[in-house]
Amino acid sequence: MRKYLLPMLLLLAIVLVSGTIEQDERTASGDRVAGTMKTNEDEWILELPDVLDNYSTVEIPEHYSFYDEYMPTDPIAPEITDAGATLGRVLFYDRNLSSDRTISCGSCHQQANGFTDAVPLSTGAEGAEGRRNTLALADIGFSFYPALYWDEREVELERTVLVEFQSSNMMKMTLDELLARVDEADYYPELFASAFGDSEVTTERIANAVAQFIASMKVVNTELDRVIVEDDWSNELLAGKEMFKSHCMSCHTTIVPEANAELLVPSLPFFAQMIGPHNNGLYEDYGEDQGVGILSGSPADNGIFKTPTLKNIALTAPYMHDGSIASLEDVIEFYSDGVYPHPNAEMNTSPYLFPLDLPQPFLGFDFSESDKQNLLLFLQSLTDQSFIEDSKFSDPFRLVTSTLQEEINSAVAVFPNPITSSASIQMLDASEKIQSIMLIDAAGKVVFEDVPGVSSFTFERGALAAGVYLLKIKTDRGLSTRKLVLD
Repeated sequence: MRKYLLPMLLLLAIVLVSGTIEQDERTASGDRVAGTMKTNEDEWILELPDVLDNYSTVEIPEHYSFYDEYMPTDPIAPEITDAGATLGRVLFYDRNLSSDRTISCGSCHQQANGFTDAVPLSTGAEGAEGRRNTLALADIGFSFYPALYWDEREVELERTVLVEFQSSNMMKMTLDELLARVDEADYYPELFASAFGDSEVTTERIANAVAQFIASMKVVNTELDRVIVEDDWSNELLAGKEMFKSHCMSCHTTIVPEANAELLVPSLPFFAQMIGPHNNGLYEDYGEDQGVGILSGSPADNGIFKTPTLKNIALTAPYMHDGSIASLEDVIEFYSDGVYPHPNAEMNTSPYLFPLDLPQPFLGFDFSESDKQNLLLFLQSLTDQSFIEDSKFSDPFRLVTSTLQEEINSAVAVFPNPITSSASIQMLDASEKIQSIMLIDAAGKVVFEDVPGVSSFTFERGALAAGVYLLKIKTDRGLSTRKLVLD
């Protein structure tokens, strides 16, 4: 027996050590550590589940059952697999896939904000400023109308992914640089092999995987969906639905025949990536950004933009193609009393599309206060809380060390905090400027924003309610985010 004792002890030691290593390579949630990412001076751990998350089979409520009949024969997005979308998730959040290793797709498309970023214009790699407000990601590839971007210049999701990686306003990469960055990471060979059968990295595979991840974002568990399933309509929500049908549905519509209208309207946000772009009378003169008109060169297309999905609309402020309207309440006010009679505005060019007798020129619907509240309630019911909390759509990278962000945060001071009436926001170096300030409440609504362009700014509380707010301060160094408490 003794001659077997030493080998058995050695084997037991190996098993115990292996078990310890395995335990060390786990996070508090039980996810395995799939690799590490270094971006400039920061280090991140990639955490992925042992069992692949389910992206490919999403349970669709019965009130969407007629959807398949109207799906386009040439889908906008590729077929989704769990392994492909998992790879896409990692690529989507990988900050090394931007020229200066500071941003990812997820920097502009943030899950908590319905995959937007709560600012009028996003900041790309190397401080580049985006041209337009970030569009939400919801039901892309699950839509009847294959049009992407505010000017609808793309109809293929995979091609759009590569466009964004190469955009001078966003990731600022060449395709060769993109391939090199993916090749240098130790966590991609296993992910590519799982998704595609081998570890070869190509731009086509990168685009396909990211497109799978985006296309898997189906928003079908909103509060409105619950109300429909349980037949739990309040009087106010029913009134809001009727307001929507009579005032909004002419643009926020789909190709489903009129016979299915009652099925369609309650679940309308599912199909709200509308058929064709429109001019909504946001401006009398759209200036340099004429939307579709820039591409077509036709004056009849000036000021015409895509109407985005209304899913999670309460989370995606600010609104419009330029982020010029701060809150959902302000959007309703705009459609009530602030519409400009632009010659291409839908309400003027095609008033026959509306079930109402619209005055000409059209300047607004002139909502009553109860109309506004009921319509707001209906729009707020389009929020899918489970979607924005689903871990399979979250950032899989966890920050371990950061010196750059600490420098950005320490360069600007906010005091006092908590505040009673006002707070001073100051750059410690007077030569540096505060580019923009945004305050966001607990519901995700932008309640204050300014573009100071100075080194010191005084924030006045005004009539804001007590609570904890998110304060975003964009400086010359970067974006500093912190909590601001109002007593």
